[in-house]
Amino acid sequence: MTETTASATPVVLTKEERIAKIDKEILRLQTKRYNIENDIVEVKATKAVALPAVGSDVLFNYGRTTATTQAQQYLGRVVAIKPADVTAAGKKTPAQIKVSVGEGFDQAFFVIYPAQIADAGPAAE
Repeated sequence: MTETTASATPVVLTKEERIAKIDKEILRLQTKRYNIENDIVEVKATKAVALPAVGSDVLFNYGRTTATTQAQQYLGRVVAIKPADVTAAGKKTPAQIKVSVGEGFDQAFFVIYPAQIADAGPAAE
């Protein structure tokens, strides 16, 4: 039997391309050094999501969207909210919302994340 091995051809940069790459790295390191010397802290922006109030009606998506299935949309009322938290061990837990859908014997509860909310209505009176 003959073995075939695919080997990637090495990328050969021109002199100008190598100098440009090194200049880009120097600029990045100079910026990093400047930030350290001047006590500038760069933080990544986090996506802030407003949690709905207990008793408000929300339209939310539940389930997965795949090639053969679609996520279902439900209209329900917020029953409870568990805000995001950081445990003593440093583990982050995301915010969760418990939503009630339906009434009486057919009532169902769903635990969802804020990103699943499609539309939040006004709070119930």
